[in-house]
Order: sequence, then structure tokens, then C-alpha cells
Amino acid sequence: HSINKSGEHLISLINDILDMSKIEAGKIKLQNDSFKLHSLLEELNEMFRYTVEQKGLSFTLEQSQDLPNVVKADQGKIRQILLNLIGNAIKFTDTGGITLSVGVKEHHIQVVVSDTGHGISEDETASIFEPFEQADKGKHATGGTGLGLAISKEMANLMGGDIIVESTLGKGSHFHFSFQFEQGRISEMDMDKRAELYE
Repeated sequence: HSINKSGEHLISLINDILDMSKIEAGKIKLQNDSFKLHSLLEELNEMFRYTVEQKGLSFTLEQSQDLPNVVKADQGKIRQILLNLIGNAIKFTDTGGITLSVGVKEHHIQVVVSDTGHGISEDETASIFEPFEQADKGKHATGGTGLGLAISKEMANLMGGDIIVESTLGKGSHFHFSFQFEQGRISEMDMDKRAELYE
């Protein structure tokens, strides 16, 4: 079991370093496609439900009424960023819960991942997006390369958005993630995904 865990950690470490070097070399390109945003959010909700329940936490998904159904953006990178932000929130929260709020403003989808966790001190909030930097709590937590947030921020910037953090030590954090999108076209979705819309 521990060998498997070590192997998984090593693979994620190598993948993070490869991602970072690709970003620095300007080799990561956007792969925009049309997809159902609601389905991606529900998929994340399902994915984290067990972990959250195991820790005795709550997980709340809030979506604004005007959220577009089908959007055109880089679904893979959006998923990777949200996995990182929600995963971090769960890791550093022992009581209370995590809220994922999703809204739209002009040509941007705006996501806020809020937690009632350990929080980050003011002098550390600026440096947590630097490669290999981790807040004090992160250094004591298991695993992590200190590259996740740096990669996520670079990818958000690449998508015409950003990630910023507001945090209070001992009370929790709010990570604001935004990305540009276009109205997606159902005709551009693959047949399986199109079928889902009419189920």
C-alpha cells in the first residue's frame, strides 16, 4: 500500500514538474471545446463527496441562475485547476466545510472555492503561487510538490483569467478562479455528450 502511494506521489511530482516546464517554455496550448459546465461541476461534486464525508465535512455547490449551459473553453485545464483548489481546501479543513460557488460576469466564468480551514497568514498569501512555495500548513501536510497553485495560476492566466486568494488565519480561505469563455455550441459537442443533454 505505502509503495503504491509513494509511486503515485512520484508520478504526480514528475507530472507537476513537466507541466511547469511546459508552461515556462510556452508549450502549453489551449484546447477549447464545447462542453456542459453543469456536468463538469456535478462530476467534481460526486468525485469529492466520499472524501468530504469521511472527514465529516460538508460540500456545497452553488450555481447562479444565469450560468450558461454549454460553454467553449479548455475543459481539461478547468478540471485540473478545480481538482487542485478543492483538493487543497479539503486537505486543510478539519471542521465545517467547503463551498464551490460558480457565477458569470461578462465573458468570464467566476468560481470561488471557500473553506473553513486553517487559513493562510497575510505575508504568505503572496508567495503561495510561487513555484515550490507552500504555506506553513502545507509543509506539514502529507504530499504535495508546492507546484499545484503555481501551475493553476499560470493556466488561469493562459485562459484569460486569474486565481487570487483572500484568507484569514484560523478562519479559512476563499480562492477566486476566473476564466474566459465563449458560448458553446451543442453541434460541436461529441455525440455522447449531446445525447446527455436530452436525457
